[in-house]
Amino acid sequence: MNHRHSGLFEEDRCEGNPFRSVLLEQVYAVLAQRREESHARREDFPTSSASLASYEEAMQSQRQELKAMLGWPLDGSPISAPECELMEMIVGEDQLSTIYRMQIPVLGPLQCYGLFFLPKGNGPFRLVIAQHGGTGKPEEVAGFFDSANYNNLARRVLERGYAVFAPQLLLTWADEFGPKYDQKELDIAFKQVGGSMASLQVYMIQRALDHLLQRKDILPDGAAMVGLSYGGFYTLATAACDPRIRTVISSCFINDRIRYGWSDWTWFNSANRFLDREFCALVCPRPLYLEVGARDQLFDASPARAVGKAVHVIYEKLGIPDRFAFVEFDGTHEFNPGDAPLDFLVKHCPPEHH
Repeated sequence: MNHRHSGLFEEDRCEGNPFRSVLLEQVYAVLAQRREESHARREDFPTSSASLASYEEAMQSQRQELKAMLGWPLDGSPISAPECELMEMIVGEDQLSTIYRMQIPVLGPLQCYGLFFLPKGNGPFRLVIAQHGGTGKPEEVAGFFDSANYNNLARRVLERGYAVFAPQLLLTWADEFGPKYDQKELDIAFKQVGGSMASLQVYMIQRALDHLLQRKDILPDGAAMVGLSYGGFYTLATAACDPRIRTVISSCFINDRIRYGWSDWTWFNSANRFLDREFCALVCPRPLYLEVGARDQLFDASPARAVGKAVHVIYEKLGIPDRFAFVEFDGTHEFNPGDAPLDFLVKHCPPEHH
């Protein structure tokens, strides 16, 4: 039924289009101004101090603010106690290690699934968490089958004398490797209830640490963590939230987070408080190695250089420039096939007590 009234004013249906175009331009202009102001607001982040002790004290309150931004379960809200049992089984053995599949209780029915590699010889051993990136799997990090960009990461760490845990995160996978799901939808759902996938998955890694650091064959005073791409993000985020991560190696992640502001590493007010430099500042004064591939086909390497320079200033002001490295290696979106990252690991976090 036509409800139009004859004799009333009418116009072409697109007459208001120029005003809508102007409105959109104005919204982008306001956003650009707000983003520009956010750079100044992040400059207030306390990245210099008279001493390492006072710097670390200042970071404690910032760490709590970061956890609040990421949301539940890191934010201190009530958490249900684990209800499930620890499950582990030996799945193989080779000249480097005994290999276990583990499901570690996290909260409620949730378990952290991963592969654990215990080296040959007498322990206790230093633990390294080896974190896969987007579409990745622990088996891929481990080199159980061909992978395009991990370059046999877990086995190379094992060869240096470390125990390795490679956890599975929900970062999308092909149907061949598990049921299909929507990563962004999951993140949205957790944000609607006050959390985020980042918070949940950092918490999963923390609960895995709780278990593994209690093993008699693992050194109890902390671990190192290394990750590629999304795994590089989770390496920084976990270390920023948990000082038990003693040495940090993040590959092919740091960059301009405005340019690459993907939804599941974006949170309310993050541009005003915590982007890549600030995550790194929360790792400091612990040893931190950042690397990017000069020929990275996913992320332009040039903005990462600016982040690397800014983080170097933080370490330099504290008188500990030797604890930081930024490396741009001749490679693509991959974990550095050269020795630099693992040499840094051995230097700053030896595999055994001596």
